[in-house]
Amino acid sequence: MQNEEISRGEISIRIHQDFLNISVITQTERYSNYSYSEELKYDDKSDKYGIVYVYSQKENNSLDLNQRNGTTELRVITIEKVLHLEGEFWTIHGTKGILKTKKISNKKIDTFKEAKKINSNS
Repeated sequence: MQNEEISRGEISIRIHQDFLNISVITQTERYSNYSYSEELKYDDKSDKYGIVYVYSQKENNSLDLNQRNGTTELRVITIEKVLHLEGEFWTIHGTKGILKTKKISNKKIDTFKEAKKINSNS
């Protein structure tokens, strides 16, 4: 078993869905990432929903390998009547990790700072 460094951080996820499209924007204090391929999933065996998305740090240039690019797979779970997204992510730079989030608002949140403020008040 290799020694793997564990990094912790804060992230916000904004998911927008309309009749035909879905998009995911993740934000931290330093980065914004934009999805360019998304798939909603349902697992019959576990009766769980989820989402898989591929993202890039550049909104309009997903092929720039100098930017942060990766894939995230999340499943929807409910804990004490609050929706959570939990799963894993992988980047083209060989990093991987676990992502755990909870729903904090039905409103559109545009910035990481705004999400952090709403989360601290909940």
